[in-house]
Amino acid sequence: MNCRSLPEQQDIRRLPSTPLRFLVVWARFQWPGYSLVLILQTLQASLTILIPYATSLIIAAVTRTSLDKTGATSTLNLSVTMFLAVVFGEMLSARLAGACYVGLLPRQRHEIIRRLTHCLQLHPATHRENDSCGALGHRIQDTAIAVDQLSGILLFDFWPGSIALASAILLLALTSPPLAVMLLVWALLFTAGSACFALRSKSAAVAEAEARSRTSGFLIDALFNLETSRLFANLAGERRLLDQRLDEEMKVVRSTLRQHEAIRWFQLASSAALTAGTLLMALWLWQHGKIGIAEFTLVAGINLIIINDAHNLSQRFIDIFECYGTLSNGIDRLIKPAEPCDDTEHPPLVVTQGQITFEHIHFSYPTGRPVFRDLSLSLPAGKRIGVVGHSGAGKSTLFRLLLRLYEPQQGRILIDGQIVGEHQRSSLLAQISVIPQEPRLFNRSLLDNIRYGRQDASHEEVIEAASLAQCHDFITRLPEGYHTPAGENGARLSGGQQQRIAIARAILKKAPILIMDEATASLDPLTEKTLLGLLDTHLKDTTVLVITHNPKTMIQLDEILVFEQGEIKEQGTHAELLKADGTYAKMFA
Repeated sequence: MNCRSLPEQQDIRRLPSTPLRFLVVWARFQWPGYSLVLILQTLQASLTILIPYATSLIIAAVTRTSLDKTGATSTLNLSVTMFLAVVFGEMLSARLAGACYVGLLPRQRHEIIRRLTHCLQLHPATHRENDSCGALGHRIQDTAIAVDQLSGILLFDFWPGSIALASAILLLALTSPPLAVMLLVWALLFTAGSACFALRSKSAAVAEAEARSRTSGFLIDALFNLETSRLFANLAGERRLLDQRLDEEMKVVRSTLRQHEAIRWFQLASSAALTAGTLLMALWLWQHGKIGIAEFTLVAGINLIIINDAHNLSQRFIDIFECYGTLSNGIDRLIKPAEPCDDTEHPPLVVTQGQITFEHIHFSYPTGRPVFRDLSLSLPAGKRIGVVGHSGAGKSTLFRLLLRLYEPQQGRILIDGQIVGEHQRSSLLAQISVIPQEPRLFNRSLLDNIRYGRQDASHEEVIEAASLAQCHDFITRLPEGYHTPAGENGARLSGGQQQRIAIARAILKKAPILIMDEATASLDPLTEKTLLGLLDTHLKDTTVLVITHNPKTMIQLDEILVFEQGEIKEQGTHAELLKADGTYAKMFA
């Protein structure tokens, strides 16, 4: 399966939601490379077991040479040549397998991050509200690393160990069937015991990964709000909260570590039992003439290899539990049902006027809190419509429904008579500009931030939009001008400067519908006046929807809707609502 040959939206829906199936996806994605690594690892493990066999042949040849120096020299030379060939082949196959894995690993990680990020982009907004952006970014990286580590453990530890064990049993069956039976019984008991511990440890591994994730999310949130903690003189309080989080994580980690110790005891005890058992049986067989010195050497060599593999697997079992927990936690958080996709079955939305209609809208949040019950509303094209109301009245939710960040449980939304839910989402968003209350700038150049409104805009068009938004002058005074980075979330700019960049971005987009969410809240009076003047000049044919509590903005609106608990309590012009002396008049006063 070549992932890049699939359409992007179909590609996302192929991401499974269980760790094992998720691993299989990447094995299929990289199947030529994985197949080659498996072949080389199979060869390497088989040759590793042949080293004791080649050693036993040398010992047998040396024994015969001491008795007959003239007749056994050629046999000794052949045995030594075989030994050297096996050692060289084992080393070469191992390194070739490593080189293949180095070639496929970066591409695999790149593709996992790409697809998980794309999957996250398609989550409904309500799915992302409980996780910070930093925590989600860490989960994407951790999930990709967990897949890399799991595939590495399976390819370079479990698979070669299994091949080596099977080869050892086969080789011993040809040399000494009783020893082969003993090794086979040990292998079955060892596998069954390890599987039992794996089943018991799986939930603990997931709990530990979840605890680490919660701690990581808390740290990101605390560091992001460090200035707030200082302003409220609560650094000691944040330290106490961090201690509580770390204590909670420590309890989970200690429980997991106790299970890890139990696994180590079991696997090391099993190794010791195999060592003692095989050596004692080999000595008994030698004493009774069932095997010779060469066969005894073969048994001892195989025994050492199997014991070494068992010791290694005791640690790798622990690693695989940790990786499984990280992968399970990441999949649970990142792979969610996607929002309706933009496919060729849906036509693009074409806005010519900008008339917006809400018909019988019912909407509740996932928590069950209802916002709208049978809301119907018509917003005329080319008008400036204000939406006011107390916090929680449904103002922002109304606009999020229009932008399809949320989907109504019932009812439909139309623009120029077209049902938005039956058209491509991207074409809807291309017709709407948004000036949010919090600008949310990228940590990229100011030029890139403004041009985000229209990617193909020329440099001259960017400067024109910046001039209209009253930000060209302060940008040119910066040392790097338009190439100055905005900083994390616009940290290098003042609140008013950030807002003006967001206004320039919206102006550059030239969309027929504009949404302003408290867009003038951070502006000085002069810039605010300039922005409001744009409504009568450059934006006079645009349908403008405004959330505001600013009296100067309210006065310039053609119509105002007063929301209260998800219902329209009042509707009219500024003068009409003041004359009615109701909720709006009290708010305005």
